[in-house]
Amino acid sequence: MNITKQVKKLLTENPEMRDNPKKLIRRALQDAYGVNVLSAMIISEYYKKVLTITRASRKIQQDYEELRGEEWEKRKGIKADIVKAKLGYK
Repeated sequence: MNITKQVKKLLTENPEMRDNPKKLIRRALQDAYGVNVLSAMIISEYYKKVLTITRASRKIQQDYEELRGEEWEKRKGIKADIVKAKLGYK
């Protein structure tokens, strides 16, 4: 079962997880990847910090060209082309 279906199943069967992302992440990791309970708890405890770090990284790389990796331009260019095409600019 893919992760999207697994999350939908968990949210359907466990209404308490709808407002508790830590619990949802913990259980999804356990079910999907066989992560032990302690590892899942640690990951779910710090997930907000991980999301904050990734958002900060994207923003910094957007603002400071010298901090971009080699793949940044490829990803940015492909996504920009897709969005332009959807908007009818190409």
